Amino acid sequence: MRKYSIVPFTLRRAIKDYVIPNTNHVIEKGMDVVIPIDALHYDPEYFPNPEEFNPERFSASEVEKRDSMSYIPFGDGPRICIGIRFSRLVIMIGLVMILRNYRILPTKKTENPLQYNPKKYFMGSKNGIYLKTEKICRN
Repeated sequence: MRKYSIVPFTLRRAIKDYVIPNTNHVIEKGMDVVIPIDALHYDPEYFPNPEEFNPERFSASEVEKRDSMSYIPFGDGPRICIGIRFSRLVIMIGLVMILRNYRILPTKKTENPLQYNPKKYFMGSKNGIYLKTEKICRN
């Protein structure tokens, strides 16, 4: 969800004037603001070596070290995705079932690194994602 978020940004509208700390800039009441989710998720200040997949980034001790708003794949606040818990559960169950029974491997057509389609609102591959599976035999 950090490397491949579904939506690269979210929109919010200011409900009151807000002075950005340590600046003279003001976000005025009623102003629309773009929150760049992907920019936060790839910021090396919060995630060193952001291109690297490292599950340890989400250990309790690592999560405590960074700003709580640096990782927001489902948004946050009163407009947080209402399906967050359900979607996480479904994703985990699906991954467990797949990884328990199959080995997922790249093919000759698999792009590395993945190229994104800049014309899509939701994050998506420009040329498709090609993978193959091998059944894990358990005796």
